[in-house]
Amino acid sequence: MRTKYFIERKSFTGRFATILMILAIPFLVAGRWNDLKTLDYSNVALIVAIALPLLGCLLHILDILVFGRKLFWTSFIPVTICMATILLGAFTKRSLIAYGEMFLCFLIAVIYTCTVFGAIKSKLFVAILFIIHIAFRGYFWIYPDIVSGNPIGLTTAFYEIAILFILFGFLMTSLGLKKENKVDVETGKDVIPPIPGVDAINGQNPVASEKEPEAEAPAEAPKEEPKEEPAAPETAVEESKPKKSLAERFGKGKKDAEKLVDDINADVEKINNELHDLKDSAEEIGTFKGEEDK
Repeated sequence: MRTKYFIERKSFTGRFATILMILAIPFLVAGRWNDLKTLDYSNVALIVAIALPLLGCLLHILDILVFGRKLFWTSFIPVTICMATILLGAFTKRSLIAYGEMFLCFLIAVIYTCTVFGAIKSKLFVAILFIIHIAFRGYFWIYPDIVSGNPIGLTTAFYEIAILFILFGFLMTSLGLKKENKVDVETGKDVIPPIPGVDAINGQNPVASEKEPEAEAPAEAPKEEPKEEPAAPETAVEESKPKKSLAERFGKGKKDAEKLVDDINADVEKINNELHDLKDSAEEIGTFKGEEDK
């Protein structure tokens, strides 16, 4: 597994590194101004010494602004070019300190290349190496010239400032590296989703731990709707009959009521007749009793 890195061009470290590289270009030109005025095109070594750092700065600016998101592994090219320039400058001094700086340049180029290609999973190693290189160059090359009191040329001072700008630009780039995702070396495919990088210097919040996907609930079996039982034959016959209207029902009820009243009247008349007969019978019995008493 390897880790892919990228840098945000709008982040603090991305912008600061770009500004430092842009500032380094005019200082490089000013530092080599005397050589440019008397440039002999047959002197290939001098042309390379002038062109390499300028090319490295331009390529690194291009890497941050254009290739920072997808192809930032190409940034090993400008870092290697600039480290080779410093290494060649130290080689001409032929001293123990110069050899130490040569070894440091070689180590930085190797560690940075391994980092951006994902072989090293932490950006701290290369950042620490750049800090060591800046301190080394300041202590062994710049500080003695300042303390000694010997005047140094303006072009030499410009060149040293340009080298410091380049080293600080690479340091900002190293601090701004962010992990994108993990890639399988054999298949080249992502094995986990992209993870945004975390950098306190960029003012970003720590990435929350990924939550495990919740297990999906088993799908419920479709509920069977209860089937309606067939209606009984009588119910079916009744339902099949046409329903009577309200007027028809009211008319039928009125006729039934009139018939009932007639029946009641007939019964009452019959009872009255019977009572009348009973009264007549009682009168006859009373008359008959009176005659017997006489």
